[in-house]
Amino acid sequence: MTSAADTSGDTSGDMAAPCATPASDKTDSYGWTAQDPESSGYLNPAVIARVEALAPRRVLDAGCGNGSLAAALAARGFAVTGVDGDAGGIALAQARGSGAAFAVCDFARPLEGQGFGDPGSFDLVVSTEVVEHLYDPRCLARFCFEALRPGGALILTTLSRLPQEPGAVAGGQVGPPSQPAVARRGTSSSGAAPR
Repeated sequence: MTSAADTSGDTSGDMAAPCATPASDKTDSYGWTAQDPESSGYLNPAVIARVEALAPRRVLDAGCGNGSLAAALAARGFAVTGVDGDAGGIALAQARGSGAAFAVCDFARPLEGQGFGDPGSFDLVVSTEVVEHLYDPRCLARFCFEALRPGGALILTTLSRLPQEPGAVAGGQVGPPSQPAVARRGTSSSGAAPR
């Protein structure tokens, strides 16, 4: 059995590893439907503007949910792969027929062998409103940085329940919620990911 404190990625026990996909499908509890898919629609315009400014060739949407952001990026001509631990969300994303590729993934496992991209093969990783749902957010950070090529960028958003003035810093976010920040993967020869 995998304990809640175990970060090894072993999901063979009765309890899920910290970043593993739960045994039950969470699609219904997130409220994702084919008719009302825009659970992050309030944030997508700002993220899309940042993506367009970076002009990446390959984009990974880590924690894509129902694929609304991945579909919007694909419609703008970006080569997008959306991944999520929820098979129901991925099924909704695939039903869109957006031109983006979608796959179920496990953030606790290495990228290699999951079937949607090689380590270091993405210019940009976007992860919106995902990290706050994970028991161990370090799994997501490792996964995202493993996917990025040296010099690649990460756009990561999380909700903030703190009132903010324009330009305020709260919860690591600089500026108002409509201005997501961009982090770049170091170009050191070690390619070290967060620990």
